Amino acid sequence: MVKTGEWFSRAWQMFSEDAGTWLLIGLVALLMSCIPFVMPAMIVGLLLAVQARLRGERPSMDHLWLGFQSFGPALVAALLVGLLTIVGVIACCVGQFYVATIFALVFPAVALGRLGPTEAMARSREIVGKDFWSWLVFMLLVWVVGIVPILGFVLQAMMWAIAYTEVTGSAQTVAAPAGPPFGTVPPPPPPVG
Repeated sequence: MVKTGEWFSRAWQMFSEDAGTWLLIGLVALLMSCIPFVMPAMIVGLLLAVQARLRGERPSMDHLWLGFQSFGPALVAALLVGLLTIVGVIACCVGQFYVATIFALVFPAVALGRLGPTEAMARSREIVGKDFWSWLVFMLLVWVVGIVPILGFVLQAMMWAIAYTEVTGSAQTVAAPAGPPFGTVPPPPPPVG
């Protein structure tokens, strides 16, 4: 069972009992970690200092340097974890691009096609799924355009609307609201009475 609060409390108590030593060990470990490939050994050394304290010993710089005895395995472990983290990030980014692209036309389908959320999602998948790679390129351009504040936001909406109306042939799907033409002043409301 994970005991986050309890473990933090114990760590804080351990630190508080000998803050000066822990700050010195931490500072040296941090500075040494600036040297390429040394950080894993420093992490191991810091963990050995904590282990020594848990056994009732006073932590010292000697514990930090003991981390170099595990330099090889610690470095390989760090490289493997780093590599897997990079793979995970790439997988998340690929997944993000896939989902954002496959559902690229959801908002236009809701606004212009008058579809409900799930119907709009299905319609977007249907359209985009026929030519995913071209839609991905389109979405990359939409995202780049979106970097520009306000103008980008407006251009994105325009690009989505134009794309949706062209691929669905629904340029006239949404009727203009009833009322006077844009720019004219409507007559005043009748008096209440």
